[in-house]
Amino acid sequence: MLVIYPSAIEVDHDGDGISDRIENATGTDPLDDDTDNDGLLDGPGSGEDTNANGIVDLGETDGDGIQDGTESGLIVPEGLDTDMTVFVPDSDPDTTTNPTNPDTDGDGLLDGEEDLNGNGAVDPGESDPTAVTGYIRIEPSVVNLAGRGKWISCYIELPIEYDVSEIDIGSLMLQKSLNAEWQPSEIGDYDSNGIPDLMVKFNRQEVAVALEPEVQMVHLTGQLFDGTPLDGLDLIRVIY
Repeated sequence: MLVIYPSAIEVDHDGDGISDRIENATGTDPLDDDTDNDGLLDGPGSGEDTNANGIVDLGETDGDGIQDGTESGLIVPEGLDTDMTVFVPDSDPDTTTNPTNPDTDGDGLLDGEEDLNGNGAVDPGESDPTAVTGYIRIEPSVVNLAGRGKWISCYIELPIEYDVSEIDIGSLMLQKSLNAEWQPSEIGDYDSNGIPDLMVKFNRQEVAVALEPEVQMVHLTGQLFDGTPLDGLDLIRVIY
């Protein structure tokens, strides 16, 4: 008959999936199921420490500046010991980023560089960490409501691995409310940096009316023909 002595039993007082012995040896708290207070349990149930060895292994977290629980879409913690003054609930749980990939959309910007306040939502002045972030330039950068011009131009340049000819013009919007015109549009190299850009037009009066009479960040959203979302930011000033 096999006898298991109590000393051989792995004890897990906080129920996070990592034994007290390993937590004591590696520095997490054996009496706290969420040592880093990000809303995810320390152990394998959440995927934070998938092999329950008490060590941050490759692929278990990304250090991108956003809490892993927020990236996972949590609005309440998984466990009972999370410090609620530290935990940041996801303000937009319908969209999530990858807690094991520091650049979810692969556009060269860390998720935390795009979601500046780390709350899981795309707030004013932020780009979307789930969308390819392009460089955009709006001309003129000062829009006079009393002016006679019909259009403002928006030049869109994507990271080198993407092709601006694949941008779906019909999907492009400023401030999620103003549609780009189908024509005129053209592909060129507005800033002469050797990277192609797409020029599209927006109705000047509609832009002026939609924006406040001050300097502000304008948000462009859209997608590629394959459904890949894209966005970009630029400063513009409206005067009357």
